[in-house]
Amino acid sequence: MNDDMKELIVEVEQLLALLEPLEKKGDRKATLFADDVRRQLSLLRKAIASGDNDRLRHILLDIVPNAKDLDAIDFRLDIHPDIEALRSDIRLKGAWIAKPLIDSL
Repeated sequence: MNDDMKELIVEVEQLLALLEPLEKKGDRKATLFADDVRRQLSLLRKAIASGDNDRLRHILLDIVPNAKDLDAIDFRLDIHPDIEALRSDIRLKGAWIAKPLIDSL
């Protein structure tokens, strides 16, 4: 696993840490958000371990929910700017890491 991938995983874990207090307060929307992120993180780790670049590429492009997905569950990014900033950074980094995998097709 390269350093970029390690950094991405650390940022995803930081995002989960930001969502944790909201989950503990019973925020069901935050739990749905976090559950999706945990699922994707698990898939990412499995894809890295297996060396399956096709699967890895797809996971990296969808590592965290996009804004439309969060709108669908009514998770308001506007009242959680720290979560939004980190989520946005993770999406960009995931796409950046996936680019060479896409280019190799």
